[in-house]
Amino acid sequence: MKKDYNRLLYEKMEKEYEDYVSSVKEMSVEQIINNAYKIAVKEDILMIFYDSKRPQKEAKALYGMKYPLDYLYERWMKESCSQMDLIVDSVNESIKKAVREMKERGER
Repeated sequence: MKKDYNRLLYEKMEKEYEDYVSSVKEMSVEQIINNAYKIAVKEDILMIFYDSKRPQKEAKALYGMKYPLDYLYERWMKESCSQMDLIVDSVNESIKKAVREMKERGER
């Protein structure tokens, strides 16, 4: 029977995530707050792989890593496009939409 590396990878990353969250729960409140972003991003990354149908070669490459979730998190942190950039873009688009809606209502 052929290995399903997508499933194996998800299970490995899920365990890695659960272990990380468990370790954070043992920290002080201040340390937990400092780790909240990391937990949130790792959870988002994990969800990407929940029902992933990536090519087996890609899944196998990540599965072969000791900590694939941490690897992907660290890569995210090094990317030039930060979450703040995404939030700024979203805020700016929302403001433009609010202005259009205001104009449609006949307000200035």
